[in-house]
Amino acid sequence: MKEKLKEILLRVTGRDIQLEEGLFFRDDLGVDSLTMVEVVYECEETLGIVFGQEELTEDNLGTTTAFLKLLEGKCES
Repeated sequence: MKEKLKEILLRVTGRDIQLEEGLFFRDDLGVDSLTMVEVVYECEETLGIVFGQEELTEDNLGTTTAFLKLLEGKCES
């Protein structure tokens, strides 16, 4: 899942972002909220998943670790 997210981030941001545990998308990786919306949309399209509004929180989207955990959970179900 980590590699798929890296590919999506590359497509959306045009940058090869290293996904280390616990990094903050905004502060550490420079991914702003609008870009994060694009990342979420691209994840839905690429992975064939749908996020519920209640899942799109700062807790789930703030760090690489939390977002990967959310993605893994969605792909398993």
